[in-house]
Amino acid sequence: MVLTGDEHQNYAGELHLNGHEPGARAIATEFVATSITSGGDGADQSPRMAQIQAANPQLKFNNSQRGYLLCEVTPERFEAAFRVIDKVSAPGGTVSTRAKLAVPAGEAVVVPA
Repeated sequence: MVLTGDEHQNYAGELHLNGHEPGARAIATEFVATSITSGGDGADQSPRMAQIQAANPQLKFNNSQRGYLLCEVTPERFEAAFRVIDKVSAPGGTVSTRAKLAVPAGEAVVVPA
């Protein structure tokens, strides 16, 4: 499990030794949290990132909104909630959960929570 942040993007994906090869097993997972306010309001997903995600099946989630990652760890699994805010450019933004993803204990796969 790798946790990192401040990429100005939200990501979740599976890590492979030699990129993603059909049938290859992932060796770890990675969750990346965006910045909370820098970079403006953001957007759900840019066209460029949609193309990158489509070409990389190991990338399970990508989002360009501002926010944070809320993680819960239990003996059964790791769960991450991507919390996003609709705007940071003015007061009154609304926070919501954009996606919830999980990693079952002992596995290196990202699944819906």
